[in-house]
Amino acid sequence: MKYTLLSPIKIPIKQVRPKGAPFQAAFEANLQDVYVLKEHGLEVKKPINTFYKSIPMGSHQAHFPKIIQLTEEVAEAYLKFQSIIGHCITNSEAINNQLRDLLLSIRELNHSKEEIMKMDFMKLRDVFSDFLKSYTAIQNEPNFSKDQIKALTRIMNQFITDRNIYTHCVLRIQRPEDIL
Repeated sequence: MKYTLLSPIKIPIKQVRPKGAPFQAAFEANLQDVYVLKEHGLEVKKPINTFYKSIPMGSHQAHFPKIIQLTEEVAEAYLKFQSIIGHCITNSEAINNQLRDLLLSIRELNHSKEEIMKMDFMKLRDVFSDFLKSYTAIQNEPNFSKDQIKALTRIMNQFITDRNIYTHCVLRIQRPEDIL
């Protein structure tokens, strides 16, 4: 069975002008709106990050688009996505802890408990990958071919990379939508 993850896409904020291209002024603004909603009978203020890019108007000039209030629909979609990101982070931490617990239970590893406890998620994946590749008893199992082990560790790598993006990056709405 083949699995593919839908990974976040990084949008570069600053673009480099191609060599020989004419200079065009551009400005960027990051704004934070506050969306107020009720959760469990409490009023909760949630930040929504918005990224605006100016429209180049020739050499050394740019026009900033009119900053318009977010619609209720856009704000709710943003907050739903933020909620999904929160669930992804929570689930990935549970997987991280399960992987650490699994590695702590494997006697054949050449790592101390202290070393394993200090490892981050990606390093734990590396130790697990090395274990799967070198442990001969598991290689005799029909459900653990070298290709399956490689696919498993590859998807774990992508999952942890995505988790790091979700955990450490900021989700922004780009406005206006047609300006890149």
